[in-house]
Amino acid sequence: MKMMRKLGTALSAVSIVAASCITTAPAVADDENQQAPCQDVEVVFARGSGQPLLADVESEAVGEQKTDKAKHVKEVKRVKELAASNAQTLGLTQNFYELGTRHINGASYPAHPIQGFTSLLNAGDKAEGSRYFSYEQSVNEGVREGVGYLQQRMSQCPNSQYVLGGYSQGAQVMGDVYGQLTDEQRSKVAFNAFFGDPKMNLPEGRSVAGEHPVFDGRGISPWRRQSPAPATAQGSLGARTPYLPAGEQNTGSWCLANDYVCGSTKVLMGFSRENGHMLYAQANGPIDEALREAFSRVGQRRGVEDAAARLTPAGSGPVVNLPADEYYAPVGHTVRLDAGASYSAGSKIVRWDWDIDGDGVYETHDGAAVMEHSYSAQGDYTVKVRATDSKGAVTERQVTVHAGTTTGIPTLPEAADTVSGERNGTEATLRWSAAKAPELGWQITVNGFPVGVYTSNTAEAVVTGLDASRDVQIGVAPVSAQGIAGEVKTFTFKAQGGSTPGGSAPGGSSVPGGSVSAEAAA
Repeated sequence: MKMMRKLGTALSAVSIVAASCITTAPAVADDENQQAPCQDVEVVFARGSGQPLLADVESEAVGEQKTDKAKHVKEVKRVKELAASNAQTLGLTQNFYELGTRHINGASYPAHPIQGFTSLLNAGDKAEGSRYFSYEQSVNEGVREGVGYLQQRMSQCPNSQYVLGGYSQGAQVMGDVYGQLTDEQRSKVAFNAFFGDPKMNLPEGRSVAGEHPVFDGRGISPWRRQSPAPATAQGSLGARTPYLPAGEQNTGSWCLANDYVCGSTKVLMGFSRENGHMLYAQANGPIDEALREAFSRVGQRRGVEDAAARLTPAGSGPVVNLPADEYYAPVGHTVRLDAGASYSAGSKIVRWDWDIDGDGVYETHDGAAVMEHSYSAQGDYTVKVRATDSKGAVTERQVTVHAGTTTGIPTLPEAADTVSGERNGTEATLRWSAAKAPELGWQITVNGFPVGVYTSNTAEAVVTGLDASRDVQIGVAPVSAQGIAGEVKTFTFKAQGGSTPGGSAPGGSSVPGGSVSAEAAA
């Protein structure tokens, strides 16, 4: 067994579901029955991995430590501030609750920090699988607290409207919370807002192996918001299926470009200067957009007239929304460009003009918000759309249609050909073979969660700290010199409940999105 080697400082900065590694003790109350008065709007939000509670940061005295911690609560802080200001604009009252504030159902969401790909040199030839189980425990605690809080709150405040949201690990938590609510409880949720969800699910981004990629603007998920990368299909920890039961029409999930956590890029965090996962709280960004949409829906339910117009900055003109920035289709395949979700605050979009090839000539004047077109020649085409509202304000937006080309789609490193393994209780050995070794190394995962990286000339990994009573999938994926992660090949180790060694079997089949190649019997 070859020793794992340090792969450079870039890897030590990589984290899969982390905004930071700041730790803090949760500020929880002992009295579970202590409740704030009922308000028109109840906002519940879950922070990302390693982020401190906003209340803890706000309660600290002014100083360098508080200033440093404040950098890591910007998502929660912006949600809380916008919830208050939007409610005031609509003449509504609101209450804000951050998961982790209290102990409910015996749990308080810890937002366990993710250390990322730290050097495994000191661990010898073994990777620590308990990292996954620590993360899983953090998510489960958050779900228990969130479900318990909402059950209590909805019982106490049945006439309130609820807005749920989460960032990074918190998005996974709140998605699972919503899935455990009853239909009656879900009916009280006006909107779900998720940012950088590691369990993102966008079926329209999937492609068939060996075929030309197709993202033609059809079958767009109703929860897709500001997800410019067309190939975004699932988050870094796999897709939650269904994404939200019975909540598709009142959910928005934002996945910015260059965000490895929610799956918009294959480049691991730490390798690129651009990290979309850190940009959700920027001014006029996704959180602002989400809170406007959420409170517009609350306003409609509460009978507030022109809620959307009142929440949109005056004089902003038309806002042109399209599902993605790029589209892919074979030559001759019809592409659908749907700007139907566009709007103009305090006005109405009355005209649409389309330039289908970027030559500056608008072939369709005063057309509809939806354009369908097929290209007879291979090429990368710039498409421009111009929206004009009743006040004469004009906004232009452009996207790219790739007809018969794969421009912009990264070349993935070659995956392992076969995987096999054996298990001895809490420890498992994964072995793999590959026709070509990756330039950087092999990423090892436990149930999709990264636990380490081995050098490229390694062909087996020992993973410790497993739960012997549970099945576990251990995977291996190649990583290129640019930090691009390839397809994960996985091997399922059956639960043992003891220390009896497991069997082994070869594997090698491949399906999009990863594969379960083989199983080791208990």
